[in-house]
Amino acid sequence: MATTAHTSVGVYDLDPVHSTVQFAIRHALVSTFRGSFSGIEARLTVGEQAVELAGRVPVESISIVEPGSVPGALKNALDWVSRPYPDNALRGKPVGVVGASQGTFGALWAQADLRRILKTIGANVADREVAVARAHEAFTAAGRVREPEVECALCATIHDLVSQAARRAA
Repeated sequence: MATTAHTSVGVYDLDPVHSTVQFAIRHALVSTFRGSFSGIEARLTVGEQAVELAGRVPVESISIVEPGSVPGALKNALDWVSRPYPDNALRGKPVGVVGASQGTFGALWAQADLRRILKTIGANVADREVAVARAHEAFTAAGRVREPEVECALCATIHDLVSQAARRAA
């Protein structure tokens, strides 16, 4: 893993106003799950041989786009986020799930699995489902959605998620 800054050995408290943690989890050289957190309240412990980051991350909502199956890296990340169970970062938070697959049913099956995992964690999973079949045909080379119905469904899902997050914040 590459880092952008070298930090001296010691213990550091992260300032939630000025700190952002970015990460990338690579799974079997096939897929990469990327994310970032801001507003993190954490303690960074830098040792001679290891670095430990422990803290809490405020999450208002999360949107997960999966590639037709639940990648191991994503499942592993969700397992970590689900701890401690009673008050984990996703408990009660609005979550939207969108999927795309090369075939006809991969995204539907993966969404069902992912929705089950997220509900078990305690997330408030949005009812709206968007599964894009034959993703290699569904998007332009620039990444735009070809079918207006799919674009409308994606926009509606995002709108629902933002609305839920706004209601939670109010």
